[in-house]
Amino acid sequence: MKLKLVGNYKELPHGDKQGESLYGLISTVPCLNEYKIINYLKAGKVFSTSTSLAYDALSKDEIIIGGLSMLTDNVWGWASDLAYYVEKYHISIDRDFVRHMENNRWNIDKDSIDLRELDRRLFPIRYANTSERLKRVGFFRELDYGDEDGGSIRGIISTVPSLYEDKIIKYLESGRPHSTVATSTKDVLSRAEKYIGMLQTLTDGIWIWPADLIYYAI
Repeated sequence: MKLKLVGNYKELPHGDKQGESLYGLISTVPCLNEYKIINYLKAGKVFSTSTSLAYDALSKDEIIIGGLSMLTDNVWGWASDLAYYVEKYHISIDRDFVRHMENNRWNIDKDSIDLRELDRRLFPIRYANTSERLKRVGFFRELDYGDEDGGSIRGIISTVPSLYEDKIIKYLESGRPHSTVATSTKDVLSRAEKYIGMLQTLTDGIWIWPADLIYYAI
């Protein structure tokens, strides 16, 4: 079962640009069981961390919320800044998620969460060719989902287009979707926090590659 993600609001740098807006969720009064929701969100188990800081996307001032990380209860996943928006702006969050919290009696059993098994669920592309024997290309070691023993993307950068580059890009774009994860990927070659899109792999039945490969080829 894949992790259900919540809180990918479009105003957030790490959110989904097609996602829900934070502005439409603001309230002047606390929601039902708000303090329990906040405590639950803060109690999640960290499964991914970033060197970036999270800022208040709703404030005109540059307010730092804290370090950015991803938390989970092994069914749902959310960014560490979600609790802040619930506490300060009383935003409403997914009702199914709240019911899930209540069914868990507002408690997260961190010891039962296997991060290695969670990694397989979140990043199936790391293990995509285990059974299908697909040939892997583009899983550079600098990428979050790359192979540790993979080649370096920095060593193949060029200032001029490669031979048949247009045809190569069109071929990569024509690949059949193989797996998709509801999380965003970012440009590992950029100093800025530049997000590319959803994490996805494509295949032609023989080879498998991350959709990001198209971005880096261009």
